[in-house]
Amino acid sequence: AHPEKARSPSTALATLIHTLEQLPRSVTPFDHAALVTIIHAQLGEKAFGTTPGHAELNATLRAHDPAVLKALGDKAVAMTHAIAKTWGLEIETAWTEVFEPAVNHPDSFSVLEQAWNSLEQSGDTRGLSKFIKMEKPFSWSEDFGRFTHVFPGAMFGLGAGEDTPPLHDEYYDFPDDLIEPAVAYFGAIMDVIQNKTLD
Repeated sequence: AHPEKARSPSTALATLIHTLEQLPRSVTPFDHAALVTIIHAQLGEKAFGTTPGHAELNATLRAHDPAVLKALGDKAVAMTHAIAKTWGLEIETAWTEVFEPAVNHPDSFSVLEQAWNSLEQSGDTRGLSKFIKMEKPFSWSEDFGRFTHVFPGAMFGLGAGEDTPPLHDEYYDFPDDLIEPAVAYFGAIMDVIQNKTLD
């Protein structure tokens, strides 16, 4: 009830939100991608006339390069502690679901490409229209990077069409029509791998 005697985390929280969102600019090389997304913030309780006694902030950090991701995380933690110290606040930091960036191995990508070529040459692509090599990686969090960090591999997606709501959208409904072409493509991948093994 005496805000002049209290240590409110409100200004620190506001400063932290703004600074975290600007952080990638200070740690990311020009030709690399990184992103900080604020996903949740909470300040105090709905108790009028009192000073908030705590604040919580959650953010997602993304980068395509593991070294950039580590630098981004280290700087975010250091900056958070520095802001808390400036305002005389205690702070705790924790990490949840740390994912390695998924990096396609050239040989594994070649298998995907050869499998598509074999389907296309057979004239039986089962409704798949084209094979697209993406110029830029997806920005989503993906645990497949844990596999490609240890084993050679490649990640691909089957597009459901531009009129289909994206994953995690409340209106997303898995299109069953993707099952048949997916099975055909995986079969073609297995054929390429088997032929390589026989060679």
